[in-house]
Amino acid sequence: MTRHDIKNPLNALLALAQDLATGDNLLPAQRETVEAMQESARFVLDLIDHSQALYRMESGTYQLEPVDLDLSALLARVVAETRAAFGSLPIHVHQAAPVPLRVRGEELLCHTLFSNLIRNAAEASPIGSEVSIEIETESDGISVHIYNDGAVPEPIRDTFFDKYVTHGKTCGTGIGTYSARLMTETQGGRIAMRTSDEAGTQITVTLPAAQPANG
Repeated sequence: MTRHDIKNPLNALLALAQDLATGDNLLPAQRETVEAMQESARFVLDLIDHSQALYRMESGTYQLEPVDLDLSALLARVVAETRAAFGSLPIHVHQAAPVPLRVRGEELLCHTLFSNLIRNAAEASPIGSEVSIEIETESDGISVHIYNDGAVPEPIRDTFFDKYVTHGKTCGTGIGTYSARLMTETQGGRIAMRTSDEAGTQITVTLPAAQPANG
């Protein structure tokens, strides 16, 4: 019943965004914002449809259906959505290789985990700073490093990826980083965090690389 009640207003918002997108009087920046609204609404609808996924991951019954994904393109979409949500916050993406980097995983899981982590980084960034994202190939996969100038509070550094761990957020649930860890490990990857008051915070997610095409 709750999923049904949430989906109704979301579908209405999506329809409104689609109507706005058909207008011919939008400036480029406005059209980009409307497109980000549409993408976010679809993303939340997908999350609702997959609301039992985390439980299945916790119980070890989740059936992974991996495909080859363009990680560069996926991160570009997540960054566009985050920029739309946080306004003028600079978010810079650096890619070591000029070609698209492809991973083996599920698009919804990857989108969700990176959206959680990049939004967390944006929320934790001090005023006047930026979020930096670096993508690089490793011997055992492809790594994404997400950096911001804020430090993780001392009381939760050792339990950062645990369930219900939060600090200083009036509406925080402590599920974002925990679910990011679950989704990363479910896809055969690994996740790590390092932080200090002097150097800020870096979260690294490493996912299996897609197998090269034969020939």
